[in-house]
Amino acid sequence: MNYTNNQLLSFKLKNTVLVYLCVLLFSIGCKEITVKNSIQVTNIEELNDAVKNAKPGDNIVLANGVYKDVEIKFTGEGTKDNPITLKAETPGKVFIEGVSNSEAKLIYQDVD
Repeated sequence: MNYTNNQLLSFKLKNTVLVYLCVLLFSIGCKEITVKNSIQVTNIEELNDAVKNAKPGDNIVLANGVYKDVEIKFTGEGTKDNPITLKAETPGKVFIEGVSNSEAKLIYQDVD
């Protein structure tokens, strides 16, 4: 069978693209994925409960809104690779107002 130069070039190009796609899919499939547990809270009671039960890798998300006269005691034990985090649902849209205070004590342990 005789192939033209254009047919050979097209065949080589298709094979090259196929090899690159296989390598890409293989590298993505083999990558270790760490899924963090995201816990959304909408009031101070839910927040306190989430903090009390937090485990390494948990991500506590404070829902958008105004929180008045709250006392937040954030204590947890995380690891270097899996810290316990607290963040706003949307930066600039969570407000803690009134007579409020917070205390945080986080312990990070290197666990092998």
